Amino acid sequence: MQILKNNNITVTEKTFDVEKIKQRFFKDKKVIKLTCPIHGLEYETLDEAENLCPLCLEEQENQEQQKWAVDRILDRIDGLPKRYIHAGFKNYKITPQNETVYKTVLAFAKEPKNKWLLLLGNNGTGKTHLAHAVLKVTGGIYRDFDDIATDLLDAQAGFGEGQNAVLNKYSSCPMLVVDEVDKVKKTEGRIGWLNIILRRRYNEMLPVILCGNIDLETLCRHIDLNEGKAMRDRIEEVGEVVLFNWESSRPEMRSV
Repeated sequence: MQILKNNNITVTEKTFDVEKIKQRFFKDKKVIKLTCPIHGLEYETLDEAENLCPLCLEEQENQEQQKWAVDRILDRIDGLPKRYIHAGFKNYKITPQNETVYKTVLAFAKEPKNKWLLLLGNNGTGKTHLAHAVLKVTGGIYRDFDDIATDLLDAQAGFGEGQNAVLNKYSSCPMLVVDEVDKVKKTEGRIGWLNIILRRRYNEMLPVILCGNIDLETLCRHIDLNEGKAMRDRIEEVGEVVLFNWESSRPEMRSV
């Protein structure tokens, strides 16, 4: 395969295939030589062709492919924050401290049926990143619990879908990630909603990820009206607790 180089830029012959085809079928058209103002690359094209050099065309194609990939992710994940669009297993920074955690979450993503995963620990330790990495594999819904409560309060007030439809949405999606579970306002109504969703998912053997800056015992008491007993029983049966007990990486990221 021919390789063309200019100013340390390498372009394979494949990039020029379109122009060669045009020249073959439009022999009566004049071939002109142009220099790309962006890349400084000299190239031949037809006088009626779009004035983009092979590198510009390649970059345009890459951008379109990236947009397609992002659109596909957005189609599969409801509630994906812009900050985590590119969060995945491949770009998670693995260290000796978190390697076991990484492998545990990856294994869950591959076989999540009838399993709950609790990602608990300090702020800024990668819980939400790994939760979104799972969603890239499984598809599903991501919400802070306050957002779930807002949906249900709106439904109660007669806005949008009815309350049963909202509960069904969160109870039946292929994967549900509930973040900030430590910040759930402990009112009977809100805790009751969360328990309905979790109970339905448990009965249907559907996976759940709960994320929070909280320890397990406090979490169970916080989101279970029965002093945490029912929640502990379910976690012992189908759940796995993963502790993120290292320091936050956010100060390090801000200093970069």
